[in-house]
Amino acid sequence: MGRAGRDPGRIRFPAHGRDARGRQESGQTTGRRAGAPRSRYDLIFLDCPPSISVLSESLFSLADYVFMPMLPTELSRRAFQQVQEHMEASKYATAEVVAFYNLVDRRKTLHRTNVLRGYAAQPELFCEASIPARTDIERMALEMKPLLEYAPDSDSAAAYGALWREIRRKTAMPAPRS
Repeated sequence: MGRAGRDPGRIRFPAHGRDARGRQESGQTTGRRAGAPRSRYDLIFLDCPPSISVLSESLFSLADYVFMPMLPTELSRRAFQQVQEHMEASKYATAEVVAFYNLVDRRKTLHRTNVLRGYAAQPELFCEASIPARTDIERMALEMKPLLEYAPDSDSAAAYGALWREIRRKTAMPAPRS
């Protein structure tokens, strides 16, 4: 199940939702094996594409908020709608789902239009801040470091900062202590 990785304080969960013996786990079992993260952690980050799986179902039931990255495309909008509908129909999932636009290319009219349309139509479901499509962001996978470690003064870093401030506002999370 969850295990410590190279980074102390982080736990990784297998996306396939199976236990160490390869048996399929229910969402409730995954949540129990995670050690009731709601009481142990203030924040849990899932760095993965949005999906409906045993793992996501159990984590949706433990979370207060799910911030879902979304491309500024019609297919992503439909996927977001499906996740919302699933959450509303689920008796276990209680998280509030909020989308933020990712890989936004402001040169594309369709991207600009979709970002403005989504936020204007339902500001409670979308973050106003968005993450641009930039090479320095893609470099994170090659650098294996957070963007702030190798490009702290970039426009991309500023975009992540704006998103983080908005997440704190939406969740009423206190500002970090200095």
